[in-house]
Amino acid sequence: MSTSEWITILGIAAGLFVTTIGSVWHLSNRFGALSEKVTGSLTERINRLENSVDRLGDKIEKIDESIGDIRIEIAEMQVKLDILWRRNMANSNSPIVLNESGLHALEVSKIGVFANDHYLEIISRVRSFKPANAYQAQELLISLVNRYKKIDEYRLTLQEAAFTSGYDIDSLLFVAALSIRDRVISDLNFSN
Repeated sequence: MSTSEWITILGIAAGLFVTTIGSVWHLSNRFGALSEKVTGSLTERINRLENSVDRLGDKIEKIDESIGDIRIEIAEMQVKLDILWRRNMANSNSPIVLNESGLHALEVSKIGVFANDHYLEIISRVRSFKPANAYQAQELLISLVNRYKKIDEYRLTLQEAAFTSGYDIDSLLFVAALSIRDRVISDLNFSN
């Protein structure tokens, strides 16, 4: 190879070298700018996400406080509703007794048989709470008998009684509790 060919090759190699170095430098600057942009954008997104999570935490706290208030209001409403529907089945004198509608529900639903069949279990559960007087015994009895609606093995029987009689399950369980109330109070040695 001649000197001019070497010079040409060396010129081409130097041009390629300079072009490669320039391209690498240019690309690294572009990549750095892109990296900085992505990192900055990512940092912004993370900051926005943290702010959103903080705001969400505040909202959850407010919701939690509201739930507590709602629970109290529901409990108060439940007591009021309980008083209203009890009047449909019982006279409000003390002690409460089944009225005509309650006696009819007792007869057509045969819920009294249900209460009598479970009497030993019911009296045992009432005793376990150690009521101090006849009123406490009565309220415990009504509450405990009402829980039978949540027990799977009794659900079908109660639904059939409700369907047959045309009364709702809560009313029938209230009637069932009152049908054995005097017996419970007597067995607990309270006067009624």
